[in-house]
This record gives sequence, structure tokens and C-alpha cells, in this order.
Amino acid sequence: MIAESFGASNRPVCPGEDMLDIVERIFGNEWLQKAADASPLNSPNSPLNWVFLAAFLSIALIVFLTRSGDERRRGFASFLFPREIYLHPDAFTGYGVYIINKVLFAVLGGFIILNLSGPISLAVSDWLSREAPFLALAGPPPFLIALIVGGVLFVIQDFYLFYFHYLCHKIPALWEVHKLHHAPRVLTPFSDFQVHPIEAIVRDLFYGAWLGLALGATNAVIAGEARDIDLGAVFWPYMIVYAFSHFRHTHIPIHFPPAISRFVVSPAYHQIHHSRDPEHWDKNMAVVFSVWDRMFGTYFLPKKGVALDYGLATEAESARYRGVINAYAEPVRALVRMGKARLSTPNAKPRLTADGPPV
Repeated sequence: MIAESFGASNRPVCPGEDMLDIVERIFGNEWLQKAADASPLNSPNSPLNWVFLAAFLSIALIVFLTRSGDERRRGFASFLFPREIYLHPDAFTGYGVYIINKVLFAVLGGFIILNLSGPISLAVSDWLSREAPFLALAGPPPFLIALIVGGVLFVIQDFYLFYFHYLCHKIPALWEVHKLHHAPRVLTPFSDFQVHPIEAIVRDLFYGAWLGLALGATNAVIAGEARDIDLGAVFWPYMIVYAFSHFRHTHIPIHFPPAISRFVVSPAYHQIHHSRDPEHWDKNMAVVFSVWDRMFGTYFLPKKGVALDYGLATEAESARYRGVINAYAEPVRALVRMGKARLSTPNAKPRLTADGPPV
């Protein structure tokens, strides 16, 4: 049941079904139809998914019971949903962007990924099978295949999302589009989905190619022996991770012990990434494994008891993205301004801005 709410199927893979069939089962027409048609309580890409909500409420209650003083006296509802946050104009911008993206772009991302990853996967798999047949495992058991498939998808996706995020902070044109995600002065679970369509399309185009390479190599290793796999098991790592996902974009800092934070992203770890403090700029870009941040020099261990102020460097900068129309229009306007500036001074060196990388 849980796996089905994420779009996975629990029925075994039929004999002769290869990795491309598995990808289509996971990302293809059946999944896309569910993602497009499912109610918000069942959709795998909704902050209102009942699995996410149940985990969110359960963990929040445990955190609330550990608090004392004014927070306890205000009650659980006020602790979890403060009016000053969830009724903030920036929160309403996030709600609007989520709804519009859901209506207009729910299927586009999956369509792009599937149609890129499929042909690339087959080409890579055929080439490796022909040129490096020694890579193929001999008759691996189904549980090992499921472990390989799930592990490869999970790690490859996590690194790609980190690296694309890293590029969004380093490439000026991508940063101008990515600013929409950093503009809100308050964070809610809907902030996670406050992404401009330009950024989403670029991300999915490169992810489709990245995923195709990974799946092609995986298929060559398991030699097409993809049968009797419980696809629901592939999604368990995602469910465990997403139990904490909503807290990354909230006012509630949940810290992991430092030894764990060196490897796994906590909600407090990601909240640092949205801080306006220059010390926190371009830090903590990882989604699941914080080891990527340590590898790229973007790691910052959050400290308990430190209040964070969210948004871009100045209130005026954040305000330019306030309201649904501005949320979609301002990144486009910024790219036009950047293009005009580059055309007028083609040999000019990039200048530093107060709230991001060079432009």
C-alpha cells in the first residue's frame, strides 16, 4: 500500500523484462498517470501525501513534547502551524506556485526523463555488454538485483540532485532562476516545490541523460536478469528519507548528532542553506547524503540554538519574487537583463552580487 502510493508496483517483474522495462514501470506511463490523476493525499510528488503527513505529524509531536515554556503553552497546532509563517505573503506565493506547477507540469518531468533515459540506457547497456562482457554477474538472485537497482537509482539520483543544485549556485544564469527557491522569508513544506519551470526542465533534461547512463551500466552488470523483483522494496530508502523531508522547509530545526550529520542531511542542516547570513551562502546543498558537501567544500555543520533569517540577501531582493506572477516573471526578467548586459559589454568580467554568485 505504501509503495503503491509512491507509484511503485508490488507485482514481480516478468521473465525477460529488462532494466528499461523496470524504469518504465517506475517512471513510465503507469507512474505518470498516477502522478497526474492522483489526489494530493496519494500523489507521490505532493506535500499532502498521507505518508509524508503521517510522518510529519508524528515527528512534530515528539519534538513538541520535548519543548517547554511558551512553545508548549501555545499548543501543538500553534507550534506546528504558526500563523505568522503560514499566512505570510511568501507562503501564499509558495502555495500558488505549487498548484500551478502541479497542474501544468505534473507529467512533463517524467516524460522528459523517460524519453531520454530509455534510449541512452539501451545504448550504454548494449555497448558494455559487447565491449565488456566480464562485468556481467552470473545469475544473481532477485534480492541482489533489487538491491543493485534500488541502490544505484538512489545514490545516482542523490548525487545528481546535489551536483545540479551546486551548479545552480555557481552558474549565473541558473542562479537567477534558482533565486525563486531562495526568495521566501518563511519556509513551509510547499517551499520545497517553489521551483521555476525553466530550472525544472533543465534539471530533468540532464537527469534523463544521467539516469540513462547509470541504468545502462546497471543493466550490463546484472545481464538483463531482472525478474522476480519486488519493486516496492526499491522505494523503501525513499520513504525513510522523506519521513524527514517536510521538516527541511519549516521553522522547526531538527538536528542529527554531528557524527550522523557528516553523512546524512538533517532538517536543520538544510535550513542553513536558506539562511540570509553570508556565512551560510552556498552551503549544505545535499539532499540526502551530506558527504557530497564535504567532498565539494560546501559543508556547514548547524549549531543548536542559532536563529536563522531566511530569504535572499536583502528584503528588496526577496520582494521581487513575491506573488505568483512575479514568481514566474522575475527569473525571466533577470535572464533578459543579464543577456542585455552581456551583449552591451561582452568582454566585461563577472561582478559579485550581494546575494549569490557572479553575474
